[in-house]
Amino acid sequence: MILSQLLESGSDRTSLGTSYYLGCVFGLLLAQNVLANIKPSTMSTPVKRIIATPLVIADIAFPIFFRNDGSWNMLGVTILFMAFLRFLDLFLVAPAVQGVEAYATMKFLRDEFWSCLRTFPKNKEEEKKFVKDRKFYHLIPHFIFHALLSDIIVAWFTTFKTDEFMDMYHNRPAFFFFFFCMVLVAMPAGFTANGYLLQLVYVLIFEKGSYCKAQWRSLMRYPICATSLGDIWSERWHQALKSTWHQLPFNEIRFLTERFFIKRNSRSAKRLGIMAGALSVFMMSGLLHEYLSYVHIGYAKYKQFMGEELSFFTIHGIAVMIEKFVSRACKGQKWTTSPIVMILRRAWTLGFACYTIPLFLRSFMYWDAWHASPFFPFQAQIHDIMRQIPGMHRVCGSLL
Repeated sequence: MILSQLLESGSDRTSLGTSYYLGCVFGLLLAQNVLANIKPSTMSTPVKRIIATPLVIADIAFPIFFRNDGSWNMLGVTILFMAFLRFLDLFLVAPAVQGVEAYATMKFLRDEFWSCLRTFPKNKEEEKKFVKDRKFYHLIPHFIFHALLSDIIVAWFTTFKTDEFMDMYHNRPAFFFFFFCMVLVAMPAGFTANGYLLQLVYVLIFEKGSYCKAQWRSLMRYPICATSLGDIWSERWHQALKSTWHQLPFNEIRFLTERFFIKRNSRSAKRLGIMAGALSVFMMSGLLHEYLSYVHIGYAKYKQFMGEELSFFTIHGIAVMIEKFVSRACKGQKWTTSPIVMILRRAWTLGFACYTIPLFLRSFMYWDAWHASPFFPFQAQIHDIMRQIPGMHRVCGSLL
Protein backbone atom coordinates (compact mmCIF):
# COMPACT_ATOMS: atom_id res chain seq x y z
CA MET A 1 0.00 0.00 0.00
CA ILE A 2 2.78 2.43 0.95
CA LEU A 3 4.71 1.57 -2.23
CA SER A 4 1.64 2.09 -4.43
CA GLN A 5 1.00 5.46 -2.81
CA LEU A 6 4.65 6.41 -3.26
CA LEU A 7 4.57 5.51 -6.97
CA GLU A 8 1.13 7.03 -7.67
CA SER A 9 2.71 9.96 -9.57
CA GLY A 10 0.32 12.26 -11.49
CA SER A 11 -0.88 15.23 -9.46
CA ASP A 12 0.72 13.77 -6.32
CA ARG A 13 4.18 14.66 -7.58
CA THR A 14 6.15 17.43 -5.93
CA SER A 15 6.05 20.59 -8.03
CA LEU A 16 9.40 22.26 -8.79
CA GLY A 17 9.99 25.70 -10.23
CA THR A 18 11.25 25.79 -13.80
CA SER A 19 14.84 26.65 -12.84
CA TYR A 20 15.05 23.83 -10.26
CA TYR A 21 13.33 21.34 -12.57
CA LEU A 22 15.58 22.07 -15.55
CA GLY A 23 18.61 22.18 -13.25
CA CYS A 24 17.88 18.63 -12.06
CA VAL A 25 17.23 17.33 -15.59
CA PHE A 26 20.38 18.79 -17.10
CA GLY A 27 22.40 17.94 -13.98
CA LEU A 28 21.57 14.26 -14.51
CA LEU A 29 22.44 14.51 -18.22
CA LEU A 30 25.74 16.25 -17.50
CA ALA A 31 26.78 13.73 -14.84
CA GLN A 32 26.21 10.79 -17.20
CA ASN A 33 27.93 12.53 -20.12
CA VAL A 34 30.97 13.27 -17.97
CA LEU A 35 31.08 9.68 -16.72
CA ALA A 36 30.82 8.30 -20.27
CA ASN A 37 33.64 10.63 -21.39
CA ILE A 38 36.16 9.18 -18.92
CA LYS A 39 38.61 6.95 -20.80
CA PRO A 40 38.71 3.24 -19.93
CA SER A 41 42.40 3.61 -19.02
CA THR A 42 41.37 6.09 -16.31
CA MET A 43 38.25 4.33 -15.03
CA SER A 44 37.30 0.75 -15.86
CA THR A 45 33.90 -0.25 -17.21
CA PRO A 46 32.94 -2.24 -14.04
CA VAL A 47 33.57 0.86 -11.88
CA LYS A 48 31.61 3.04 -14.30
CA ARG A 49 28.70 0.61 -14.14
CA ILE A 50 28.56 0.84 -10.36
CA ILE A 51 28.57 4.66 -10.45
CA ALA A 52 26.14 4.85 -13.39
CA THR A 53 23.47 2.55 -11.93
CA PRO A 54 21.94 5.09 -9.48
CA LEU A 55 22.12 7.81 -12.15
CA VAL A 56 20.27 5.66 -14.67
CA ILE A 57 17.65 4.78 -12.06
CA ALA A 58 17.29 8.51 -11.30
CA ASP A 59 16.55 9.17 -14.99
CA ILE A 60 13.43 7.03 -14.84
CA ALA A 61 12.48 7.83 -11.23
CA PHE A 62 12.76 11.63 -11.21
CA PRO A 63 9.62 12.29 -13.36
CA ILE A 64 7.60 9.91 -11.16
CA PHE A 65 8.17 12.08 -8.09
CA PHE A 66 8.66 15.59 -9.47
CA ARG A 67 6.89 17.78 -12.00
CA ASN A 68 7.04 21.25 -13.45
CA ASP A 69 3.78 23.17 -13.76
CA GLY A 70 5.14 25.12 -16.71
CA SER A 71 5.58 24.02 -20.31
CA TRP A 72 8.71 21.94 -19.62
CA ASN A 73 6.99 19.01 -17.94
CA MET A 74 6.31 16.70 -20.92
CA LEU A 75 9.61 17.56 -22.58
CA GLY A 76 11.51 16.87 -19.36
CA VAL A 77 9.87 13.45 -18.96
CA THR A 78 10.70 12.53 -22.56
CA ILE A 79 14.32 13.69 -22.28
CA LEU A 80 14.92 11.67 -19.12
CA PHE A 81 13.27 8.54 -20.52
CA MET A 82 15.54 8.72 -23.57
CA ALA A 83 18.56 9.42 -21.35
CA PHE A 84 17.60 6.33 -19.34
CA LEU A 85 17.64 4.19 -22.51
CA ARG A 86 20.83 5.70 -23.95
CA PHE A 87 22.92 5.43 -20.81
CA LEU A 88 21.40 2.11 -19.77
CA ASP A 89 22.73 0.78 -23.06
CA LEU A 90 26.07 2.58 -22.90
CA PHE A 91 26.95 1.62 -19.31
CA LEU A 92 25.10 -1.65 -18.69
CA VAL A 93 23.59 -3.38 -21.73
CA ALA A 94 26.19 -2.93 -24.51
CA PRO A 95 29.15 -4.02 -22.33
CA ALA A 96 27.20 -7.15 -21.28
CA VAL A 97 25.78 -8.05 -24.72
CA GLN A 98 28.56 -6.95 -27.08
CA GLY A 99 31.57 -6.87 -24.75
CA VAL A 100 32.41 -3.23 -25.54
CA GLU A 101 33.79 -0.61 -23.17
CA ALA A 102 31.42 1.86 -21.52
CA TYR A 103 32.97 4.87 -23.23
CA ALA A 104 31.78 7.69 -25.50
CA THR A 105 33.20 11.17 -25.91
CA MET A 106 31.03 14.20 -25.24
CA LYS A 107 31.47 15.24 -28.87
CA PHE A 108 30.20 11.86 -30.06
CA LEU A 109 27.13 12.06 -27.82
CA ARG A 110 26.50 15.67 -28.83
CA ASP A 111 26.73 14.90 -32.55
CA GLU A 112 24.54 11.83 -32.05
CA PHE A 113 21.86 13.99 -30.43
CA TRP A 114 21.91 16.62 -33.21
CA SER A 115 22.07 14.08 -36.05
CA CYS A 116 18.26 14.06 -36.28
CA LEU A 117 18.47 17.59 -37.69
CA ARG A 118 22.01 18.12 -38.94
CA THR A 119 24.27 16.19 -41.31
CA PHE A 120 27.80 15.95 -39.92
CA PRO A 121 30.56 15.62 -42.56
CA LYS A 122 32.70 12.51 -42.20
CA ASN A 123 35.88 14.13 -43.47
CA LYS A 124 37.35 17.46 -44.59
CA GLU A 125 36.51 16.83 -48.24
CA GLU A 126 32.84 16.33 -47.39
CA GLU A 127 32.96 19.37 -45.11
CA LYS A 128 33.93 21.59 -48.06
CA LYS A 129 30.60 20.76 -49.75
CA PHE A 130 28.67 22.51 -46.98
CA VAL A 131 29.10 26.24 -47.57
CA LYS A 132 27.34 28.52 -45.08
CA ASP A 133 24.66 30.46 -46.94
CA ARG A 134 22.15 31.47 -44.23
CA LYS A 135 22.06 33.56 -41.06
CA PHE A 136 20.30 32.63 -37.83
CA TYR A 137 17.50 35.17 -38.39
CA HIS A 138 16.37 33.25 -41.49
CA LEU A 139 15.05 30.59 -39.09
CA ILE A 140 12.72 32.93 -37.19
CA PRO A 141 9.93 33.29 -39.83
CA HIS A 142 9.85 29.49 -40.30
CA PHE A 143 9.53 29.01 -36.55
CA ILE A 144 6.74 31.60 -36.21
CA PHE A 145 4.71 30.13 -39.09
CA HIS A 146 4.83 26.54 -37.81
CA ALA A 147 4.32 27.58 -34.18
CA LEU A 148 1.23 29.65 -35.02
CA LEU A 149 -0.19 26.89 -37.23
CA SER A 150 0.24 24.41 -34.39
CA ASP A 151 -1.29 26.75 -31.80
CA ILE A 152 -4.35 27.53 -33.94
CA ILE A 153 -5.20 23.88 -34.59
CA VAL A 154 -4.41 22.86 -30.99
CA ALA A 155 -6.73 25.63 -29.75
CA TRP A 156 -9.48 23.95 -31.78
CA PHE A 157 -8.55 20.55 -30.26
CA THR A 158 -8.95 21.95 -26.74
CA THR A 159 -12.66 22.61 -27.33
CA PHE A 160 -13.36 18.85 -27.27
CA LYS A 161 -13.82 16.61 -24.25
CA THR A 162 -12.50 13.04 -24.28
CA ASP A 163 -16.02 11.55 -24.45
CA GLU A 164 -16.83 13.85 -27.41
CA PHE A 165 -13.74 12.58 -29.16
CA MET A 166 -14.87 8.96 -28.77
CA ASP A 167 -18.45 9.82 -29.75
CA MET A 168 -17.07 11.45 -32.89
CA TYR A 169 -15.07 8.29 -33.65
CA HIS A 170 -18.12 6.01 -33.39
CA ASN A 171 -20.94 8.23 -34.73
CA ARG A 172 -19.36 10.84 -37.03
CA PRO A 173 -16.63 8.95 -38.93
CA ALA A 174 -16.27 11.54 -41.72
CA PHE A 175 -15.79 14.37 -39.24
CA PHE A 176 -13.43 12.21 -37.18
CA PHE A 177 -11.32 11.61 -40.29
CA PHE A 178 -11.08 15.40 -40.70
CA PHE A 179 -10.08 15.66 -37.02
CA PHE A 180 -7.41 13.01 -37.60
CA CYS A 181 -6.05 14.88 -40.63
CA MET A 182 -5.78 18.00 -38.48
CA VAL A 183 -3.75 15.96 -35.97
CA LEU A 184 -1.43 15.06 -38.84
CA VAL A 185 -1.01 18.77 -39.56
CA ALA A 186 -0.77 20.10 -35.99
CA MET A 187 1.73 17.59 -34.62
CA PRO A 188 4.23 17.98 -37.49
CA ALA A 189 3.86 21.78 -37.27
CA GLY A 190 4.64 21.67 -33.54
CA PHE A 191 7.59 19.32 -33.93
CA THR A 192 8.94 21.31 -36.87
CA ALA A 193 8.71 24.54 -34.86
CA ASN A 194 10.66 22.87 -32.06
CA GLY A 195 13.18 21.72 -34.64
CA TYR A 196 13.73 25.28 -35.80
CA LEU A 197 14.19 26.35 -32.17
CA LEU A 198 16.81 23.65 -31.66
CA GLN A 199 18.53 24.63 -34.89
CA LEU A 200 18.59 28.27 -33.78
CA VAL A 201 20.24 27.26 -30.50
CA TYR A 202 22.86 25.18 -32.30
CA VAL A 203 23.62 27.84 -34.92
CA LEU A 204 24.07 30.54 -32.27
CA ILE A 205 26.21 28.42 -29.94
CA PHE A 206 28.30 26.26 -32.28
CA GLU A 207 28.23 27.98 -35.71
CA LYS A 208 28.58 31.66 -34.77
CA GLY A 209 25.20 32.66 -36.19
CA SER A 210 25.43 31.28 -39.74
CA TYR A 211 24.75 27.86 -41.26
CA CYS A 212 24.53 25.83 -44.47
CA LYS A 213 20.89 25.18 -45.44
CA ALA A 214 21.76 21.89 -47.17
CA GLN A 215 23.22 20.57 -43.92
CA TRP A 216 19.91 20.79 -42.04
CA ARG A 217 16.57 19.02 -42.45
CA SER A 218 13.08 19.48 -41.09
CA LEU A 219 12.20 17.47 -38.00
CA MET A 220 9.05 16.15 -39.73
CA ARG A 221 8.12 15.77 -43.41
CA TYR A 222 4.36 15.99 -44.02
CA PRO A 223 3.17 12.54 -42.81
CA ILE A 224 -0.27 13.28 -44.24
CA CYS A 225 1.32 12.79 -47.70
CA ALA A 226 2.69 9.31 -46.89
CA THR A 227 2.10 6.40 -49.27
CA SER A 228 2.65 3.67 -46.67
CA LEU A 229 2.93 3.17 -42.93
CA GLY A 230 6.62 2.45 -43.43
CA ASP A 231 6.93 5.81 -45.19
CA ILE A 232 5.36 7.54 -42.20
CA TRP A 233 7.50 5.96 -39.51
CA SER A 234 10.81 5.63 -41.35
CA GLU A 235 10.89 8.86 -43.36
CA ARG A 236 8.19 11.38 -42.49
CA TRP A 237 7.62 11.15 -38.73
CA HIS A 238 10.03 12.99 -36.48
CA GLN A 239 13.48 11.43 -36.12
CA ALA A 240 14.36 13.19 -32.84
CA LEU A 241 14.69 9.89 -30.96
CA LYS A 242 16.14 7.81 -33.81
CA SER A 243 19.75 7.78 -32.61
CA THR A 244 18.71 6.46 -29.18
CA TRP A 245 16.29 3.89 -30.62
CA HIS A 246 19.08 2.69 -32.92
CA GLN A 247 21.30 1.84 -29.95
CA LEU A 248 18.64 0.46 -27.62
CA PRO A 249 16.59 -1.47 -28.39
CA PHE A 250 17.37 -1.95 -32.13
CA ASN A 251 21.08 -2.84 -32.08
CA GLU A 252 20.93 -5.01 -28.98
CA ILE A 253 17.80 -6.93 -29.99
CA ARG A 254 19.13 -7.38 -33.52
CA PHE A 255 22.48 -8.64 -32.15
CA LEU A 256 20.86 -11.12 -29.73
CA THR A 257 18.34 -12.37 -32.32
CA GLU A 258 21.03 -12.89 -34.98
CA ARG A 259 23.22 -14.75 -32.51
CA PHE A 260 20.29 -16.96 -31.48
CA PHE A 261 19.46 -18.00 -35.06
CA ILE A 262 23.10 -18.30 -36.20
CA LYS A 263 23.65 -20.91 -33.47
CA ARG A 264 20.73 -22.82 -35.01
CA ASN A 265 22.25 -22.54 -38.51
CA SER A 266 19.42 -20.39 -39.83
CA ARG A 267 20.00 -18.78 -43.23
CA SER A 268 17.61 -15.97 -42.30
CA ALA A 269 19.43 -14.92 -39.13
CA LYS A 270 20.31 -11.45 -40.38
CA ARG A 271 16.82 -10.71 -41.74
CA LEU A 272 15.14 -12.02 -38.59
CA GLY A 273 17.50 -9.91 -36.48
CA ILE A 274 16.55 -6.75 -38.36
CA MET A 275 12.83 -7.60 -38.09
CA ALA A 276 13.07 -8.23 -34.35
CA GLY A 277 15.08 -5.04 -33.85
CA ALA A 278 12.58 -2.98 -35.86
CA LEU A 279 9.59 -4.36 -33.95
CA SER A 280 11.36 -3.72 -30.64
CA VAL A 281 11.68 -0.03 -31.59
CA PHE A 282 7.92 0.22 -32.08
CA MET A 283 7.32 -1.51 -28.76
CA MET A 284 9.80 0.72 -26.93
CA SER A 285 8.10 3.77 -28.42
CA GLY A 286 4.86 2.38 -27.01
CA LEU A 287 6.47 2.05 -23.57
CA LEU A 288 7.65 5.66 -23.75
CA HIS A 289 4.10 6.85 -24.38
CA GLU A 290 2.76 4.53 -21.66
CA TYR A 291 5.27 6.12 -19.29
CA LEU A 292 4.23 9.63 -20.34
CA SER A 293 0.59 8.79 -19.64
CA TYR A 294 1.36 7.17 -16.29
CA VAL A 295 3.42 10.01 -14.82
CA HIS A 296 0.96 12.68 -15.96
CA ILE A 297 -2.31 10.93 -15.06
CA GLY A 298 -1.26 8.98 -11.97
CA TYR A 299 -1.44 5.19 -11.65
CA ALA A 300 -5.00 4.96 -10.28
CA LYS A 301 -6.50 6.68 -13.35
CA TYR A 302 -3.87 5.46 -15.80
CA LYS A 303 -5.03 1.84 -15.30
CA GLN A 304 -8.07 2.45 -17.55
CA PHE A 305 -5.71 3.32 -20.44
CA MET A 306 -2.93 0.86 -19.62
CA GLY A 307 -1.60 -0.92 -22.69
CA GLU A 308 -3.28 1.26 -25.30
CA GLU A 309 -0.12 3.10 -26.36
CA LEU A 310 1.87 -0.12 -26.47
CA SER A 311 -0.88 -1.78 -28.52
CA PHE A 312 -0.96 1.13 -30.98
CA PHE A 313 2.76 1.06 -31.71
CA THR A 314 3.02 -2.75 -31.75
CA ILE A 315 0.12 -3.01 -34.21
CA HIS A 316 1.78 -0.42 -36.45
CA GLY A 317 5.10 -2.26 -36.23
CA ILE A 318 3.46 -5.51 -37.37
CA ALA A 319 1.58 -3.66 -40.14
CA VAL A 320 4.85 -2.14 -41.40
CA MET A 321 6.39 -5.62 -41.58
CA ILE A 322 3.40 -6.91 -43.55
CA GLU A 323 3.87 -3.99 -45.95
CA LYS A 324 7.52 -5.00 -46.38
CA PHE A 325 6.52 -8.57 -47.29
CA VAL A 326 3.93 -7.35 -49.82
CA SER A 327 6.41 -4.85 -51.28
CA ARG A 328 9.01 -7.59 -51.71
CA ALA A 329 6.48 -9.91 -53.35
CA CYS A 330 5.48 -7.18 -55.82
CA LYS A 331 8.99 -5.87 -56.44
CA GLY A 332 9.64 -4.94 -60.08
CA GLN A 333 5.97 -4.81 -61.09
CA LYS A 334 5.16 -1.64 -63.06
CA TRP A 335 1.57 -1.46 -61.81
CA THR A 336 2.77 -0.77 -58.25
CA THR A 337 3.49 2.87 -59.18
CA SER A 338 0.34 3.50 -61.23
CA PRO A 339 -1.89 6.44 -60.16
CA ILE A 340 -4.71 4.14 -59.01
CA VAL A 341 -2.37 2.05 -56.87
CA MET A 342 -0.83 5.19 -55.36
CA ILE A 343 -4.32 6.42 -54.44
CA LEU A 344 -5.10 3.05 -52.86
CA ARG A 345 -1.81 3.12 -50.95
CA ARG A 346 -2.60 6.57 -49.53
CA ALA A 347 -6.13 5.43 -48.64
CA TRP A 348 -4.73 2.36 -46.85
CA THR A 349 -2.17 4.42 -44.96
CA LEU A 350 -4.52 7.15 -43.75
CA GLY A 351 -7.42 4.73 -43.21
CA PHE A 352 -5.42 2.32 -41.04
CA ALA A 353 -3.81 5.14 -39.07
CA CYS A 354 -7.19 6.84 -38.54
CA TYR A 355 -8.83 3.58 -37.41
CA THR A 356 -6.13 2.92 -34.78
CA ILE A 357 -5.46 6.50 -33.63
CA PRO A 358 -7.84 6.38 -30.61
CA LEU A 359 -5.39 3.97 -28.96
CA PHE A 360 -2.77 6.71 -29.24
CA LEU A 361 -4.91 9.74 -28.35
CA ARG A 362 -7.26 8.66 -25.55
CA SER A 363 -4.85 8.89 -22.62
CA PHE A 364 -3.23 12.05 -23.97
CA MET A 365 -6.60 13.77 -24.27
CA TYR A 366 -7.48 12.68 -20.74
CA TRP A 367 -4.61 14.68 -19.22
CA ASP A 368 -5.04 17.53 -21.70
CA ALA A 369 -1.73 17.05 -23.49
CA TRP A 370 -2.93 19.70 -25.96
CA HIS A 371 -2.40 22.28 -23.20
CA ALA A 372 1.14 21.13 -22.45
CA SER A 373 3.15 23.26 -24.85
CA PRO A 374 1.53 26.22 -26.64
CA PHE A 375 4.21 28.32 -28.31
CA PHE A 376 2.43 31.65 -27.82
CA PRO A 377 -0.08 32.80 -25.14
CA PHE A 378 -2.84 33.43 -27.68
CA GLN A 379 -5.17 30.51 -27.03
CA ALA A 380 -7.86 32.62 -25.33
CA GLN A 381 -7.81 35.10 -28.24
CA ILE A 382 -8.04 32.25 -30.78
CA HIS A 383 -11.09 30.91 -28.93
CA ASP A 384 -12.67 34.38 -28.98
CA ILE A 385 -12.20 34.59 -32.75
CA MET A 386 -13.72 31.11 -33.16
CA ARG A 387 -16.82 32.18 -31.18
CA GLN A 388 -17.34 35.15 -33.53
CA ILE A 389 -17.20 33.04 -36.72
CA PRO A 390 -20.75 32.05 -37.82
CA GLY A 391 -21.31 28.28 -37.69
CA MET A 392 -18.03 27.58 -35.92
CA HIS A 393 -19.80 25.93 -32.97
CA ARG A 394 -20.93 23.14 -35.31
CA VAL A 395 -17.33 21.99 -35.82
CA CYS A 396 -16.09 22.67 -32.26
CA GLY A 397 -16.50 20.85 -28.99
CA SER A 398 -18.66 21.88 -26.04
CA LEU A 399 -15.74 23.64 -24.29
CA LEU A 400 -15.74 26.55 -26.74
